[in-house]
Amino acid sequence: DIVSEDDSGDVISPSLYFSAAQLNILSLSVFLAKALHVKDDKGVPLDVILIDDPVQSMDSINVLAMIDLLRNISVNFDKQIIISTHDENFFNLLKRKIPSEFLGSKFLTLESFGVVGAAL
Repeated sequence: DIVSEDDSGDVISPSLYFSAAQLNILSLSVFLAKALHVKDDKGVPLDVILIDDPVQSMDSINVLAMIDLLRNISVNFDKQIIISTHDENFFNLLKRKIPSEFLGSKFLTLESFGVVGAAL
């Protein structure tokens, strides 16, 4: 659970005030902030972030903003970001906003269980 503390020391839960979509965005934000600073057992920073279906309950403007944020994290923090999704529209948006030609992105589809389709 994510909680916040106000100036008087009272603990406040965002779930009392935020919608499901806002809670998902908050959770993703906290996850990404932590993921930028994760290190392995030897103290070496990890250069990969794995995200599974991050666009649940997000409206279009937040999906677009999140894609921009992920692109910026990849470029500015030198992180490889691996995203899995069932949302075909999100997949197509990623291909348009993070093109292989400029950023070296790779897009894979699964044709059936364990069978990877051609890289797009």
